[in-house]
Amino acid sequence: MKGEVPHSNWSIRCVSTPGPDTDISIYVSFEKARFLFGCGQGSQRAFVQKRLSMRGLGAVFLPGGTEEGRGGVAGTSDSTQLGGS
Repeated sequence: MKGEVPHSNWSIRCVSTPGPDTDISIYVSFEKARFLFGCGQGSQRAFVQKRLSMRGLGAVFLPGGTEEGRGGVAGTSDSTQLGGS
């Protein structure tokens, strides 16, 4: 049928919330793609604690303006390039 969207499995998870040592990070996964919105301090640790894999991240979207939400980029980048957890 024209205009119909095919069935798709997707999920959204809050990896970390703003706190004294973390910033917000939201993980969105589709059948064939994974994205991270915000990559604050503690993101890599939060992925491990929530038993999520960084493998296959298609993109990391960073907020503009301040350093909040960007502090975990180096660690996340290293983990995804080394095979992810």
